[in-house]
Amino acid sequence: MSAIVKVHSLRGNIQDAIDYILDEDKTEPILTSCTNCSVPQLSGTVWKYQQNIRFDDTMNSNGIQGYHFILSFDDMNVTSEQVHDIAERFLSEATNDEYDGVIAVHTNTDHLHAHIIVNPINKNTNKKWDLYFKKEINRFKEIENRICKDYGIEPLPIKRGTSRSWWKHHNEKIGDGHDAIITKTLDYLVNKVQSYEQLKIYLTNIGYTVEDDLDATKQIDENRLRNFEFTINKKLINENLSDEYSYFIRIPFTNEYFQIPIENGTWVNAEKNTLKCKMDLTKNYVIYDKAANIISSNKSGRIISQNLEEKNSKGVREGLRIKVPGSKYFRRCKYLKNKENLDLHYS
Repeated sequence: MSAIVKVHSLRGNIQDAIDYILDEDKTEPILTSCTNCSVPQLSGTVWKYQQNIRFDDTMNSNGIQGYHFILSFDDMNVTSEQVHDIAERFLSEATNDEYDGVIAVHTNTDHLHAHIIVNPINKNTNKKWDLYFKKEINRFKEIENRICKDYGIEPLPIKRGTSRSWWKHHNEKIGDGHDAIITKTLDYLVNKVQSYEQLKIYLTNIGYTVEDDLDATKQIDENRLRNFEFTINKKLINENLSDEYSYFIRIPFTNEYFQIPIENGTWVNAEKNTLKCKMDLTKNYVIYDKAANIISSNKSGRIISQNLEEKNSKGVREGLRIKVPGSKYFRRCKYLKNKENLDLHYS
């Protein structure tokens, strides 16, 4: 069995992240701790005060208020106490004891995992930790693997230059995930039903929960078939490659980019976090990689739209959504791909 480490930066109110990992529904006091503090619940407030008195707005320009590490374990024999000990050792070694942190082990899922929130201010120099993930991630993995060996936990092989997601590794261990279960069910049923309504009845009868916003009597006009409206988070917009004429947008769930004319995009709020766009489904688009090299010159708008979130006139996301028995979350069929034909989705 093995363990996996993930890390990402935190912006906004770091106390919110600390409140989340200390949620009593997910952990218990004996599985929580902090460095240089007596009450973990107050750490975020203290850290924020320290940052305010040590740094001016210029120093805080990157917006990073902390770092969030997650150590995940699929070894059913490891105990929550051991996971907490591993997290404490990991925090010490990964930060060279130069940064404070809050630790909480979550026991509310099938697999134990430890959350570590780290204060980015160095205790010795008062400088901020500028963490470069791509450079440091393998060092973090090596630290965790070394510690886990002391507890008889098999390390996950480190692949240089590649990344391996938790879900990919997890699904290889336990079999089909929810996406595979749903697609296999749909592949089986679609040849046995005579209508969409009958399909939903079958799915409900075998334990799935089904939702959609479709009205069977609704007439889809010609304009709707041609023009597609969607919203995109600013994180998907490459500002360096966008210009006064177009936005350079990454297609969600891919490493491909395409362009939307400036006049077809409108920011929906003053903070410019969300861009509302229009695109022509009948048009072919040029597809680029992240370096703006052309990958394809004729990808249809309809194919691209399968990875985008359509908004109807009421602002509600449309399409078939299915929840697997026992799951808390719905999966939008629009994002499910057929392995035999990647251009085919299950909406």
